[in-house]
Amino acid sequence: DLYMQTSFGVSALIVGAAALTLWLGACYMKSKVGGHGSAVAKALGARNVTPSNPIEKRLLNIVEEIALASRVLPPSVYVLDDESINALAAGESPQKAAIVVTSGALRYLNRDELQGVIAHEFSHIYNNDMKFNMRMISLIFGIEVISMIGELVFRFTKDDSRGYSGKDRGNAIAYIALAGAALFIIGFAGKICASIIKAAVNRQREFLADASAMQFSGHDGIIGALKKIGGSHSLVKAPYASAFSYFFFAQAIKSRLFATHPPLKERIKRLEPRWGGEFITPKSLMRDEDLIVKPAKTKIIPTATIAMATASAAIVAAGKNVIKPKEPNATSEVPNLAANTNAIDLINIATADIEAVPEYLREQAADPLAARWIIYALLIDRVDRAVASRQHKIIATRVYPDGFEKIATAINSLKRESVVHLIFLCVPALKNLTIDQYKHFREVADLLIEEDGKVSLFEFNLKYLVFYPLDIAFDLRKPPKIVYNAIEPIAKEISVALSAIVYDQYQNDEKAGSAFDNVCKTINALEYVPSNKILTQTLERAYDRIQQSNDEIKQHIIDLAIASVKSDGAISPEEAETIHALRSALGLGYM
Repeated sequence: DLYMQTSFGVSALIVGAAALTLWLGACYMKSKVGGHGSAVAKALGARNVTPSNPIEKRLLNIVEEIALASRVLPPSVYVLDDESINALAAGESPQKAAIVVTSGALRYLNRDELQGVIAHEFSHIYNNDMKFNMRMISLIFGIEVISMIGELVFRFTKDDSRGYSGKDRGNAIAYIALAGAALFIIGFAGKICASIIKAAVNRQREFLADASAMQFSGHDGIIGALKKIGGSHSLVKAPYASAFSYFFFAQAIKSRLFATHPPLKERIKRLEPRWGGEFITPKSLMRDEDLIVKPAKTKIIPTATIAMATASAAIVAAGKNVIKPKEPNATSEVPNLAANTNAIDLINIATADIEAVPEYLREQAADPLAARWIIYALLIDRVDRAVASRQHKIIATRVYPDGFEKIATAINSLKRESVVHLIFLCVPALKNLTIDQYKHFREVADLLIEEDGKVSLFEFNLKYLVFYPLDIAFDLRKPPKIVYNAIEPIAKEISVALSAIVYDQYQNDEKAGSAFDNVCKTINALEYVPSNKILTQTLERAYDRIQQSNDEIKQHIIDLAIASVKSDGAISPEEAETIHALRSALGLGYM
């Protein structure tokens, strides 16, 4: 009985210690990474993209294009100085996402091939694979900690037992050694089991991402990239590459037990069934001097591509027709690239729209400091000079006046339809502020908004275009949880949001109510809300609740909003901003 009790006590102690260690280890890793892709990038030793480098500028342009085709919020972009051809996406949400590309990929892949790789990584963001990966990092680290502690305990008791002959002490040391060995075995076995599960899930996700890459990019460049990886046989040498091996585009490390990715030949065969099996030996497309980066000029410009809603209904329709990829199986066929005409058209439209923003402002939007000044300048009142004068006094005590005035002058001549593009160009750069810098930036912006005692529609939209995604990125706001799977529980809030959009269009309750009824006639639960019953706080509360609906309902709301602003036959730049702000508030990315 005493033996049984002792054995049970030791077993309970071992299990409890293992569980506690796993939890503490997972919590530690979660606190270190915080769900941020940028934390993963920095752990690997990646650096911010350098806009002045033409090779890295090409990367940024590709990220813009794929952001549009996949309708995903633009991530931060990093470069890992490593000769292997690889990339990864990390972050538990689109607002916290980051993409890392090796310098080898920049050197050896042509534009279509690099675009295919980036499209693959965007698929992981689009399909929410990253959240699972980020959680697995914490779990696997916790398991590894169990194994490490067990090994340390076992070694300590082994060394400590020398020179002692007492029976009781010997038994105690034996029990502790047994506990240490058990923890080591539990940790080792747990890591193997976790690796098996992760590898199995990861294989299917890689196949899905490959197929999606062809859809998002509209061509088969990813096949060339896979062939070059097969011909290079290079692995990632960065620190912690092993810990994040599941995140990479292709096999990043030598795996003694389990491959983290499907075999390259199998991946290529699924995309090109008639492939003969020959890999491509990559040749450098860049000179060494093209890849040199001057640290003093290093900045990040993870720019965004916006498919602006314009007067053309065809553009809006194109934005709605981007196909969500279907999960491929063992007999998957190559996606029909003809179906991707809309994605290609959207890329061309977005490229033209962003190029319409003056080059000087695009350059300034790449700098976190100047990006703040751009937002400040956009908040300056264009009608009431007295308000504008007071706003300038607020700014004068907080920024370098000459630099700000130059930006403000450039913005005064900016076309109205280009404003939203400029805003989105600023947001990724603003993610590089420190938390204190961001809080100060937010405080100044709030003072500028509050100076005239009211919140204009543009100011309201700006909060959701800029501060909502940044609040999540800086952990000042938690991403909303899905609570509502039907329209009826949030019908009042949807009615408020749509009524505000329609009223802003007509500035007349009778005409707005008629347009609202025409658009929402198939949904009895929705009812027009007069403008005098909608305050800024009312609209914010409405947005807060509809954020908690599922993606299907969110997309339905966006469809109704687009139909509402199109009810007069045209979509003005101001109305397009409102739709963009609503999409941003709902976490749906672009038009």
